[in-house]
Amino acid sequence: MKKNIGIFLVMCIMLTACKNDKFPYDDELDDSEKNEISTEYDSLIDRKIANTKDEKINIGYDEALSEYEGYLDNVKLFEEDYKNQDYDGDGKTDRIFQYFRNDNKKVYTICFGNGDHLELGAFDDTFLGLEVWGADITGDGKNEIVFCGEHTGNTWIQSGSEIAIWRKDGSEYTRMNLPGKQTGMRYSAGYDIYIEKAEQENTILVTCPELGLEEEYVLPENQREEFDSCYKDLKVGERILSSSKAWKIAVDGDDIFLYEAFLDRQTAAVKIKMQWKENKFEVMNTEILEEYL
Repeated sequence: MKKNIGIFLVMCIMLTACKNDKFPYDDELDDSEKNEISTEYDSLIDRKIANTKDEKINIGYDEALSEYEGYLDNVKLFEEDYKNQDYDGDGKTDRIFQYFRNDNKKVYTICFGNGDHLELGAFDDTFLGLEVWGADITGDGKNEIVFCGEHTGNTWIQSGSEIAIWRKDGSEYTRMNLPGKQTGMRYSAGYDIYIEKAEQENTILVTCPELGLEEEYVLPENQREEFDSCYKDLKVGERILSSSKAWKIAVDGDDIFLYEAFLDRQTAAVKIKMQWKENKFEVMNTEILEEYL
């Protein structure tokens, strides 16, 4: 009888351990715990790849983003965007593998042709889109990895995207310090931009103390009705925070551009031009655009 009770207790302990075999959220961890979990996730991606068929599949957009696990170039909808890519510029084909962690957060992993892995995420938004490319931003002859993830499920995706840049330091990839709240697993990039309703009709003052930006913006006729609807309670002289997160990043030679929409449901944006100088991003100038790109 005692032997049976002992076996029963052991089984209960094992079942409890299985039920708790989920990783806690990153916000609840200190750095040492995150490093330990990162190692476990490295083995998780290896298991995911080993247990996933490497074959073409024809599925819908929603399923591809929120349920599918596998290489993105195998999805017919995404094939042209992700096949035959060489992000790090070493002449070997790189692929992107999408999977979901035990806590249902989504992870994108760049599987480089040389055997390296770079994990992007994890993200709460399972409908997060993905744009990745390589560019030599630092001028050292090696590609950095640029990432932009749009929240495609949002009604207004220009409200902010997940943006980050990685550079290879020896055998490891490290995240470069873009402006914004890029701490831990967060991928926010951008500046706090404010708007103030001016006395002059259809005019607002756009300001950003960090950028030294203070400029009047006259609403074009096609933006006025939407502005009046979204900001009907905004009083003359009242200043509000309108944006703190860029929604687009672009690279042109040595120049990096962040685009930050500063009006709800409008096409106006602040274009922020930066360059990598002395191991940091330096803002070169800003420009207010009536249209995004």
